[in-house]
Amino acid sequence: AAPHEVESSVRSAQREAKQILTRRKDKIALAGSGQDQGVPDSAFNVIEVTSAVLQFMRMQFFDDPATRREKRRLGELDLIDTVTTMWTISTCGSCARFLPPTHPRYMALMKTPLQRAVFLAALIADNFTKSELHDSVRSGFPPEEGPNDKLRPRPPDHSVLVAVSVFINHLLHSPRGRNVMTEDASAMLVVRLIPLCGVHIDLTGYVQKSYRTLNTKMCVMLLHAEQDYATMSLVFEALFRKSLSDDHMIFKEDLQALLLGRSLSALHKIMNQAAEAQIAADRRFRHLTDEIAHETEAVRHAQELAQSGVEAEVLLLNHKDHLEMVQKEYDKVKMEREDLATLQIHCQKLQRQFFVQLHHIMDEIINGLPLSSEDLEILTRMVNTALGVPFAYFHKGADLKAEKMLEIELSEGMPWEVWLRFTYPGCSQIQASVAKLFPLGTRFRGAHSKTLLNVIEEANLRDERSILSPKLRNGATSSGKHIYVHVVGSNQKLQADVEVKILPHFDPPLRLSEEHITFEGRIIDFSNAVLKNRSEEPDGYANVCLLLSAEHSETRAASCVPYIGSFLMTCCRDQWLSRLICTDLLHGVLYPDKQLAPILFLALTTASTPLDTRLHVLQVCQRVIHPAMTPEEGFQQFLENVIQHPIELPRTEDEDMLRPSFADAGKKGGVISSLMYAVHQRLPTSFQIAVFDLAEAILARDAQASADLINENSWTDGAVVFPEKSPAKYAFWREIHWYLMHGHPDVQDAAVRLLLIIFWQQGIEVINLIVRANDDMKKKGQLSGDYWLLVPLLRLLGHKNDKVVNNVLTLFIPLVRTYDELKDQATFDGQDDGGDNDMADETNEEKLLKLAKTMVSDVKRSDLLKEAMVQMSPRYIVRAMEWPCEVRDFVLGVVLTRSVLEELTISPTMSAEFWDVVIHLLR
Repeated sequence: AAPHEVESSVRSAQREAKQILTRRKDKIALAGSGQDQGVPDSAFNVIEVTSAVLQFMRMQFFDDPATRREKRRLGELDLIDTVTTMWTISTCGSCARFLPPTHPRYMALMKTPLQRAVFLAALIADNFTKSELHDSVRSGFPPEEGPNDKLRPRPPDHSVLVAVSVFINHLLHSPRGRNVMTEDASAMLVVRLIPLCGVHIDLTGYVQKSYRTLNTKMCVMLLHAEQDYATMSLVFEALFRKSLSDDHMIFKEDLQALLLGRSLSALHKIMNQAAEAQIAADRRFRHLTDEIAHETEAVRHAQELAQSGVEAEVLLLNHKDHLEMVQKEYDKVKMEREDLATLQIHCQKLQRQFFVQLHHIMDEIINGLPLSSEDLEILTRMVNTALGVPFAYFHKGADLKAEKMLEIELSEGMPWEVWLRFTYPGCSQIQASVAKLFPLGTRFRGAHSKTLLNVIEEANLRDERSILSPKLRNGATSSGKHIYVHVVGSNQKLQADVEVKILPHFDPPLRLSEEHITFEGRIIDFSNAVLKNRSEEPDGYANVCLLLSAEHSETRAASCVPYIGSFLMTCCRDQWLSRLICTDLLHGVLYPDKQLAPILFLALTTASTPLDTRLHVLQVCQRVIHPAMTPEEGFQQFLENVIQHPIELPRTEDEDMLRPSFADAGKKGGVISSLMYAVHQRLPTSFQIAVFDLAEAILARDAQASADLINENSWTDGAVVFPEKSPAKYAFWREIHWYLMHGHPDVQDAAVRLLLIIFWQQGIEVINLIVRANDDMKKKGQLSGDYWLLVPLLRLLGHKNDKVVNNVLTLFIPLVRTYDELKDQATFDGQDDGGDNDMADETNEEKLLKLAKTMVSDVKRSDLLKEAMVQMSPRYIVRAMEWPCEVRDFVLGVVLTRSVLEELTISPTMSAEFWDVVIHLLR
């Protein structure tokens, strides 16, 4: 700052201090004369602190119009730093809590904080509304809000909204803050803050005063404001008064406002909370009724004792006081029950009105009305309920938290349990079915290979949350408004997923426009609109697929054919969706008499299939060929199509293609080479990964394909693929070497997984290929010469994905320990009496790993490591020092061998670089 500015600030501070001292002297003099009628010293302190804070806020929020215009032009006005947040919270707290409302300067001092706080809160709310979907992890929320709550902004914005809400709540209850909600803009902002910050602001007075003039948008916002039951009833009355026509139909504009304001989710939340509160109030009401009867009897007994001459006045007085207190509580609970009953009537009226106009809501979605993910999921459940089709819930077994069963004697060998409660707002009964599904992509190895054989799990339906409640069969109807799914297992970590299908029933039945809802074109268009929506929850997509698969007819199949691309795109979102769509919709409705896997692959071989759809087909095929979805007959047809028909993927014209000669007639490639022929180096990464994953899925089911790949290594120029149509040669192992060395990190991950699954099926042969077990492999075959798998695999030890590193370390099992150490360990194990029993209990994977460790002798291991380090360069050691501990230890174990150290220190081409590396590490 300039000298005169500093001097002016100093003078201003001195003048303010002089005024404070003079005021204090005057106050002391008035107090001595008995004429003190001012405010206390604490109020003066708050005034001075507040004035200082306001001065900072004027500077921080740029009160100068020219400065604000410049900041707005540069886009810097929306930036909110932590300093501004801290001072805003301090200002709101000091003004709202400590400043006396009766002070003459109250309004002058509160005006600026209120304006700035409202401006800041509106800025945060608007920015959060524009970017509501964000991925970052949230912290600092109240305990009841989970880390995945996406309806509230992130700290420090959330802290600012909390401070502003507390500030405004205090103003609303103060005598001079009655005019805060007079303007519609300020009232709407206050109502918006409640769901964003989680602070309760009592708006009962505002609703009672202006409920006759509330518009639809304000009513919808008040549904999210979490007010008491009587206030919410007034809000519903105002909503019906404003939005319902003379024909008892919601106007189109009001219906759009209800949908855009997330009224569906708000209504379901209110109905669920009211139902739980009703149960608690009924329980409390019965308890108080019994207590009143007991106290009345006690008072009567005390009166009889008093009339008989016994000293019982104190006892009678105590019972009367307690009876009066219980009666007050009884009246309070009775009024609460009446408010709850009124609120539930209003909620059911709005819910049934939504069902009456469900076809209008479907048309709005078809025409592009944006709906939140939660509301769209609720809407799909409403549509399914109206058409009599169950809607689905899905719970992953890994996400379920099993607890020890209390009734252990009734467990039947499954002592771990999980209770899942399902209900639907406003229903009278629930029809349900449950199924357990094992994950498709799971392939257990090693000690876990027998897990699926040993696990025992069940999922049953019950009316009440008790194991003594009888089991219900699938498709049965509950006796009440809820139903429980009881999942039991032999282990605490559950393996099977749980799929629950629910169909609520209403009493009296819903009033629906069936001729409009059941219209085929509306159902198809609505389903397509939902599938195109980018929702994060799969339940909405699943409900639509269940709706489409409910009718098995030629008309429904013909209507679904144009949207096969949307179905395939939805399959790629989730494994459960893939299973549901392929089984119930694609196979059940579109192709009921055919195998799905061969048909899907033929779509890849057609040039007319869009490129995006071909990618989705590749991703779906790897799941469809699982034994749980495709029988052996269909899988063999799929393999024949792979061998006979090449996949149509874009290639560059200048790409060199090797053509087979007459001498290559016997070198026919297998199914994996035919599939991988479509992959080339310039292909987009997503296609490369999809083809690798499909090859992995084929190898996991077909062991012969792994053996064919091992045999193809002997053909140096590659195997012949598609000899009948467009013959070409493809060298699988050389292509794998290139992708491991130069491919995208995600493609390298897929290539390593492909090698690993071949290793589990052809372990000895794969190890021979990696380490070049004999000298002929260095001169002949696809992996001869510079094509050595050991070098790119060593480089991949520094991959960013830990799973890739672990897979590579598994492939390096022969290089981990020396042959002599393993031999001594085997001799020691043989002396143990229990050694034979341990070997008998080992799985095939464990035996393979133990055998792999003994394949390479010490001499061969030393030669391999020396040759590999010559190709890797000593600078590889520097990079390895930054890798995880187990990887670093493995690399040091490779380097710190006699043959490698001799080569590094004696070789004229490597010694200088090696000693530079040693000096660099020592520094």
